[in-house]
Amino acid sequence: MTRLQALQARRQDPRAKMAGINEVYNRLKEPEAVTYLISAMQPIDPELTQLIITEANRVRDPLNNGFPLVGVNASFDYQGSVTNDTHILAFSDVDLLAVNENFWDVETVQPGGTVYGGDTTADMRSMRMSSVLILRRQFPTSRVDDSNSVAVKIEGGSLKRKVDVVPCIWWHTDKYLKSRDKEDKGIKVFNNATAKRIPNKPFLHNARVDQRDNGVGGNLRRVVRLLKSLRYDANLRAGSEKVEISSYDITGIAFNMADGLLTAPRDQAVRLAVHTLGFLHELEVDPVLRAAIEVPNGMRKVFCAEGATLDGLKQLKGELVGLLSDVANNVNRSFEKLAEARVVY
Repeated sequence: MTRLQALQARRQDPRAKMAGINEVYNRLKEPEAVTYLISAMQPIDPELTQLIITEANRVRDPLNNGFPLVGVNASFDYQGSVTNDTHILAFSDVDLLAVNENFWDVETVQPGGTVYGGDTTADMRSMRMSSVLILRRQFPTSRVDDSNSVAVKIEGGSLKRKVDVVPCIWWHTDKYLKSRDKEDKGIKVFNNATAKRIPNKPFLHNARVDQRDNGVGGNLRRVVRLLKSLRYDANLRAGSEKVEISSYDITGIAFNMADGLLTAPRDQAVRLAVHTLGFLHELEVDPVLRAAIEVPNGMRKVFCAEGATLDGLKQLKGELVGLLSDVANNVNRSFEKLAEARVVY
């Protein structure tokens, strides 16, 4: 399977008749490598993205109706690449945050605050167990997988998309208590195996990605989609070395590119890819820079024990080198002159 064939397969849904007709690869009259590069930067068809959210809402509604019957006051939200438009699959899954409103955590104990009188661990485990029972009853032909420590996964049957239900609570950060802005509000995801609550700031992540992307004319998201596409499609190809780097860390890498590197007109997608390669090389050879960069919400470094590795970076860089080498051959340009190529789409 070629890169372009892999891309076409993952961006289509045969059941959505109109979705995909505006895909760039359907109208570009360019060599395959160029077509892949430009197509990989594009967002998934909005119709397919909406279908993902619609299916997540089908999972949300019975939980919303069922939780009060077991004493859980819950609210719901979403996190993940679908929520910030960097997903690259027509069949992307989405994290449905099931937030237990019976209690919450604060970053700093507030004067006059109240202490929850119940057993928080028991309450979160009860919420998770209830999720499993409710979903199995509501979707009898779907597969409900309770083996993951942080999410209840449901797919198949009448559902057209996979949904991960993530039990969590709100985390009221100090900044949120002052601003009351959603982007400053965190969550703590419940780990069913360890009973620990894992802090995260998904709304701040999205807000910063959006702000940065708007400042560079949409090019941050284009770079993220390209790099995620290269990783995903490489991992599908038989005999290729698996690229071991997460989508989250790919977003973190692209987020840390300088404005100048992310600045390129729409018809200079190749230039944007060349700039991206330069930044990947800089990260590879400069351990100080590599150790310094953080994910968009500042919760951790990109390169750390639970994050990206140098080997994963090298693998990702190798995929981009391979693509740009093919582009250079396609357009009959030297690698040094490649950034001058213009493609109108």
